[in-house]
Amino acid sequence: MKFSAKCRIYTATVSFIAIAAGMHLSCTGAAAQAVTQFNSNFHAGFAVENGFALRDAGLSRNGSLDTSGHNLHTTVTAAVATPERLLVGTSNRGVYASVDGGKTWARENSLAIPMLTDAANQRQVYAFDSTARLMTLKHQILLRTDRLVSPPGRIEAWQLVKSNKGRSNIFTAIHIGKSNVYLGTSVNGIEIAPLNQQQLANAIAGKGPLVLNFNSRNAGLPGKPHSKSHFMYEEIRAIRELADGSLLVATGPRPELHLRKKPGEAFQKLAVNGLADQFDECQSLSAVSAEKIVLACRRGVWSGSALNPTWVFTPQSAIVSEKAAGYAFVDGDGNQLSFTAFHSSMTAEKKQRLQNASGQRIMYASAYTWNKRQAQVMAELKSDFWTGLVIDGKDDNGIIRYDSEIPLAKAVKAVRPLYKMADVAQKLHAMNKRLIVRLVIFKDPKLFEREGYAIMDAGGGKWVGTPKERWIDPYNPNLLTEYYAPMMKELTERGVDEIQLDYIRFPSDGAVGRCRFSHKKADYYFSEALENFLTGVRQSTHLPLGADIYGYNGMYRVPGSIGQDLEVYGRVLDVIAPMHYSSHFGDDYMRHLPREERTYQLLLLALSRGSFFAHGEFIIRPFIQAFSMKDGLWGYGKKYFADQIKGSADGGGDGFMFWGKLDDMMLVRKTQTQ
Repeated sequence: MKFSAKCRIYTATVSFIAIAAGMHLSCTGAAAQAVTQFNSNFHAGFAVENGFALRDAGLSRNGSLDTSGHNLHTTVTAAVATPERLLVGTSNRGVYASVDGGKTWARENSLAIPMLTDAANQRQVYAFDSTARLMTLKHQILLRTDRLVSPPGRIEAWQLVKSNKGRSNIFTAIHIGKSNVYLGTSVNGIEIAPLNQQQLANAIAGKGPLVLNFNSRNAGLPGKPHSKSHFMYEEIRAIRELADGSLLVATGPRPELHLRKKPGEAFQKLAVNGLADQFDECQSLSAVSAEKIVLACRRGVWSGSALNPTWVFTPQSAIVSEKAAGYAFVDGDGNQLSFTAFHSSMTAEKKQRLQNASGQRIMYASAYTWNKRQAQVMAELKSDFWTGLVIDGKDDNGIIRYDSEIPLAKAVKAVRPLYKMADVAQKLHAMNKRLIVRLVIFKDPKLFEREGYAIMDAGGGKWVGTPKERWIDPYNPNLLTEYYAPMMKELTERGVDEIQLDYIRFPSDGAVGRCRFSHKKADYYFSEALENFLTGVRQSTHLPLGADIYGYNGMYRVPGSIGQDLEVYGRVLDVIAPMHYSSHFGDDYMRHLPREERTYQLLLLALSRGSFFAHGEFIIRPFIQAFSMKDGLWGYGKKYFADQIKGSADGGGDGFMFWGKLDDMMLVRKTQTQ
């Protein structure tokens, strides 16, 4: 047991079923009120162990869930317990439900969406509300109804809720209050929709859809401005309305707890000792009163009062064993707790690829630069500062710049070689340097002209977003089989060490609402379409594979309308390269800091957040800025380069890649090795 001068309390780690006794401690000043642990006399709930074995509320063994059809990626992603209903949400196999206190369990479909290597896939469950009536998928809300359908007696439990929310954010939390539904998002804060109780009752009975019209109510919630008109809010991780109408919200990934006393007022941050000491993923928030609040996170449970900054922390190891995949309990006071553990799906093959790709310091050169200034590139690579080169293999004009033999590439006249790939590989390997080949994927004016490859326009013809951009339909299966699978094989045979995919996204500029995808066979999220493509690419080579993504997408969970989901990419690929160019962030982002601190703090924050979401399952090797742009905001030169390198490393990044012209690379190396 540890006691500090500030009265911070940690309960001792005990055996699997033991719960540390409630603690009382008197302090001085604002912390004079006694603090107690949550009431560990659980009277409803369950725990799920790895392998989906079950324990009851007393943590005695209680059978197991049906695991037929599970795969390597099937894990517990959400859980909730009420006296009437117990629910377990999974990553890809829907929901398990019990209405008899855990004696029997039935599978319930969430929303089936077949994936390339998993025809039985159902969308991941992100959150349940505290009544076990609503749940969120990545971009959708579902209501658990009591509607009976054919065959007789079967319950088709979950029905889509109609709302005015699109697919730009992940729906991270949901809660039903007395007269509102509260929706948590990954970057847009909290959304609130008026709730008609009669409409809810009718929807539960299957007599009509539940329709929700949300509006943002974020005053006082934490975040950072991108610009004068756009704010990047922290994730809403859990929500709870109290009996008096006040509203509690937990944010993350560096957890904070916020209270709004009345509608229309701003949220106020509550002081909770130790809560924000490190990144964490909080998963449930319950409060039978303002004096008895329980916040459950991955590392443990905080219990305390809104009136007292000194809270009791109970590590998860004092509640369940390391075998636990998740739990949901109702404690003796009526507070609800839920928890899901992180589940690794790392294979031995992927682990080997990560080891292969680790620890790199990479310079960039275009195909033109290699062609015209090869001797200077080679001279630059002789420095120990660089461990390798990333070179354009296919550029954003759709041109393949190496000696490709792919039939389709030749048919569309895309092959205009400026170098021989095997020759480059041989020269770099002779210097013990790594060769990474960059391929621009979905932005492709050459394939655009090929029948069946372009994104189509709602008004007819091929869609053109901006005058200089031409985009390919990511749903087209021939894009993989006729073009990129052969390209992976070709590059592997030519001696390449790693392949880096760029423009792995849907278009963002122009009238994107007019885009039509003629090869789309189901209502896929954009991130799901990209996951299918990346999975096919992954199957085509044993080499480490990487992808470039926008800077914000590497630090916020915001796949948005372009589909770039950091965790999805990392599940399939090995190296994720967020383009953390300071000049490409909003002019107001980090503007509160002095200019001389801004660059380091930006990279530290970006890589700290990205590394937290990575969980060690993939490498984050950022692209950082060698070129000069917006120097007045961020700086440029020796300190600027050094701050990027150090901020990346201190945040948990694994190596780096500099982007710019060859002269920029030379300047970086000279200033960092003097």
